[in-house]
Amino acid sequence: FTNAHGLNDDAQYSTARDLAIITKAALENSMFQELFGMTECTIEATNKSEARSYSTTNNMMREDLSNYDSRVTGGKPAAATNTDRSMICTAQVGTARYLCVVMNCKGEVSENGLSIVRYGIFEEMSALLNYAQEGFEVRQILDDSQALYHYDVYGGENGVVLRRSRDVSVVLPKDCDVASLHFSHTVDMAAFTAPLAQSQKLGQLTISYGSLIMGTCDLLAMNEVAENGTSILDAERVDQTGQEET
Repeated sequence: FTNAHGLNDDAQYSTARDLAIITKAALENSMFQELFGMTECTIEATNKSEARSYSTTNNMMREDLSNYDSRVTGGKPAAATNTDRSMICTAQVGTARYLCVVMNCKGEVSENGLSIVRYGIFEEMSALLNYAQEGFEVRQILDDSQALYHYDVYGGENGVVLRRSRDVSVVLPKDCDVASLHFSHTVDMAAFTAPLAQSQKLGQLTISYGSLIMGTCDLLAMNEVAENGTSILDAERVDQTGQEET
């Protein structure tokens, strides 16, 4: 940014990823979320002005317009020029929520130049949403009752079994084989000393798809361990997922 208002400057630029990160953070503010999803509003009259009514410029939320898309829940279009349009929007399909950004979209005007024939942003946004909806899905790959790893406990009367702290769901391509996911975990070996309490945090699990980290969660003790003698620290996988471990 080279100015405070964000309007055009040759030295000012951003990326779709930057805008998605900024918008995601802004949506944590309830007032921003309400305004982002508003389709119309009226500003009451003041001593300087009569009452004024406004409608959103996000045509995908206007049921009376051809670009209406029932999936879209909020959004803001912008245009530097008619051939350089951008848009950020949120959408929901079932339980899946989307945050989408399109940039550098090309609009088309009528031959006489008096009306817009094609905005570009709405068509591109619709195509992006179709791609996301048709190509990806949310899958639950682990539940919090699954036993994952077993560790002996120093000074314990028995070992401890680790489970994840919550159900784990990730967004994956629909043609993705879950076997291609990679599970790895880290633990603090010094923590495996009796006594241990049930649900005590003992490590962290990471789920990866290729080079992407899809999710993380804590690893908790599935059982308590009372003090009783000593045992050798040694890790062993309780193989219930069929995945390789590193």
